[in-house]
Amino acid sequence: MSCWRRNHRWRPTGWPSRVIEEAGIERAGAERIASAIFDAISNNVATKQDVARIEAKLELVEHRIMTRLGWLMVVLIGLLFAALRYTGRG
Repeated sequence: MSCWRRNHRWRPTGWPSRVIEEAGIERAGAERIASAIFDAISNNVATKQDVARIEAKLELVEHRIMTRLGWLMVVLIGLLFAALRYTGRG
């Protein structure tokens, strides 16, 4: 079970603290530990907006890399043909 806090975040009040309590820690301490674990986890969870933003950035980076590689291939092929022509082999 969980309860709703004022800042719209879920707080553990049921099974996490009960499991910690069963491990031999008193109820108040178990609730503090469960709350600390929940805070640590919830601060490191990516939202759908975070994932979408990162995907958009990755697509932009992918496009830039492919564009640069394409231009690099054009330049290298041009240099190859120029070298072949001026060495008399082409």
